[in-house]
Amino acid sequence: KQHQWHLASSSGSITGVDHQPTPTTLMLLWSMVFFLGAVRRLPIPPLLPGWRGGAARMAASRPRPPDGSLEQLTVKQLKERCSQHGLPVSGVKAALIKRLRASGGAPDEKVAAAAGSGGGGGGSRGGGSRGGGGDLPGRTLMVVESPAKIATLSKFVGPEYELLACSGHVRALPSKPGSVAPDRGFEMVFEQAPSKGRVVQALVQAARRSSAVVLATDPDREGEAIAWHVAQLLAEKGALSAGQPVRRISFGEITKSAVLDAIGAPREIDMPLVRAQQARQAVDYLVGFNLSPILWRKLPGCRSAGRVQSVALRLLAEREEEVLRFAPSEYWRIALGFGPPGTPAGEGAAEGGLLEAEPTTLRGEPLGKLGFPNRGG
Repeated sequence: KQHQWHLASSSGSITGVDHQPTPTTLMLLWSMVFFLGAVRRLPIPPLLPGWRGGAARMAASRPRPPDGSLEQLTVKQLKERCSQHGLPVSGVKAALIKRLRASGGAPDEKVAAAAGSGGGGGGSRGGGSRGGGGDLPGRTLMVVESPAKIATLSKFVGPEYELLACSGHVRALPSKPGSVAPDRGFEMVFEQAPSKGRVVQALVQAARRSSAVVLATDPDREGEAIAWHVAQLLAEKGALSAGQPVRRISFGEITKSAVLDAIGAPREIDMPLVRAQQARQAVDYLVGFNLSPILWRKLPGCRSAGRVQSVALRLLAEREEEVLRFAPSEYWRIALGFGPPGTPAGEGAAEGGLLEAEPTTLRGEPLGKLGFPNRGG
């Protein structure tokens, strides 16, 4: 059986036919490729199976990334680091590295290189899990709600801030009796959300190595409550040291001027706003926790009952019952027109100069709308 081969390069091409490829034929092909590649200064790939020499020399000629850089991490490690920063974890390795560097999650290359070469104080700095200085002392932890804000805010605040996302509420009312006690002043018992284990762990570790904590959740009722819950949870976990400041900032737009103005004017958590959110949450629990099981039994497929739709449904039902109970009744209206003689009466008499009046009492009894139920009085 004939075997046809064709070798092409920018310097020319060679075509040949052989009945059976032999080591001699392969060596000849390799010599031709070597010659053409040398002329064109192209990299020579290894053609012979088992010959690793060329590939090894090519790999050795490539510059190795410095120790501790993102290129040395596996895809799994890169995804874990993206998750810690609240970044998307989808994509290939190059996309993950680009995403981390854009958000400030990449190690400092110079510090990492110094650590790999045995530099003195650089080793402890380069081993951190955060970019722009690793675990440098004196950094401020900034907690936001959405992971999508981290990349933009990192460009505004600089490397002295470490940004993490709490992704909404970190604590919630457990779905069991006694979470809200009306007989004890509506006392509420909160627990850490089961799905927020990793998020809370990252927040606790970051708070322990930070000099201050800034709560930059959304500027609304829910955001204020989330900030309060994060502060309470960090205190319960022992992540806050004595005298470590915890401040609240809020901004209505994600612009550099708005963010920097908010950082320059920190405040305390607005507790009346937090209580308002808790009141809403308590009503949700008291209404939904008691009504939802009834709906599940009576209306298969119904998911839950809430504080708004339940009250609205009751208002509609009561109004509908009033409509059904309504019984039509006949009544008459009596009006008297007063005016000078010759003034026409009837429809539009008031415009014609008459003063129109209606009786309000009859035989000492007040007259209502149905005071004259029929024409005979």
